[in-house]
Amino acid sequence: MKKNIGNNPLVTVIIPAYNAQETLESCIGSVLAQRRPESAETEGNWLEIIVIDDGSEDLTPYFAKLYRETTVAGCSYNYITKPNGGVSSARNKGLDLATGTYVCFVDSDDKLFPNALSTMLDSLDKFHPDIILGGLEGNIPPQSRIYQESAAMTSPLAEFIDDNYNFHYSLLRAPHAKLYRRETIGDLRFVETLSYGEDVTFVYSFLTRCKTAKAVSAEVYDYTEPSGGSLSYDLESEKHIQKILDLLPYFSEAIRNLEQACPDSIRTLFFYHEDLVGRLICRVLTLFAKGVGLGTLMTPECISILYGYMDKDENLDLGSLRIGQIPNLLLYKIHSPKFSFRFYKLTGGIWRLFSKKK
Repeated sequence: MKKNIGNNPLVTVIIPAYNAQETLESCIGSVLAQRRPESAETEGNWLEIIVIDDGSEDLTPYFAKLYRETTVAGCSYNYITKPNGGVSSARNKGLDLATGTYVCFVDSDDKLFPNALSTMLDSLDKFHPDIILGGLEGNIPPQSRIYQESAAMTSPLAEFIDDNYNFHYSLLRAPHAKLYRRETIGDLRFVETLSYGEDVTFVYSFLTRCKTAKAVSAEVYDYTEPSGGSLSYDLESEKHIQKILDLLPYFSEAIRNLEQACPDSIRTLFFYHEDLVGRLICRVLTLFAKGVGLGTLMTPECISILYGYMDKDENLDLGSLRIGQIPNLLLYKIHSPKFSFRFYKLTGGIWRLFSKKK
């Protein structure tokens, strides 16, 4: 494997933190406990840790500053404060400061497993792939948490996606458990105006720049599921609809760019249908059918915009969606946003009536 050059570290770990007093210490500790990879230089810092405090109002600064004078061999530590702007702005600040060959994102309520970085880096030979992927411990099926030995090889990106997407969908989309080659990231940044789907948009946009990918058959990242109060899990509200509407133009562009970057991939041809139409747009239409957003977001104009995205889905037909989405698809086939609006207004009223009776 090509070693870190000069004074540059091999890995920069970026930790965005906001009101993380309960978990930040264990998170940083898990990174400091990482074993130096055999592939790193014998002298100098191989690991750079950058903690970005995104305007915390609790004791996060106290715990973060404890490590300012860290003397762990081979590690440098940098603590940065900034006004609150969201996790994307914090990650972007870290990217602006990073100097490592690879970049790793670790959320302040998560941890790296022991030897996570060395497991990923020592699996390489003489070659730096654009992205290195590891397993994820979290709320996903056990068989999908790690890449199998047969998939743990360096391969062209299109081949890697086709071989791994079905079983490792959650691993591929998540920003965690990955080492991103900083040179490949270049000027790519998280979209700071998004507060939903910004992670997968970044990952897909990054993959567009990749030529090669490498996976390891080991769990490297200890993921903590967000609490039930997280906005990402508020799936039945007008706020959630608005977040999806904000996401659609960025996400659709990322998917189309990935299709163009991987012309030999069969699997990426279905990303638009499955990720954008099947998951996001159909979710909005289902919420409209329940009367969510009536009088605000649920308008003929908004439905027309959604239908415009569906028009570009080459794989959309009656057999391509779940049974519960067939009414939405039939309405789309009629292609009258005003008629659909009136229909959803009616079904929404019926839904609310029966919901109150319960």
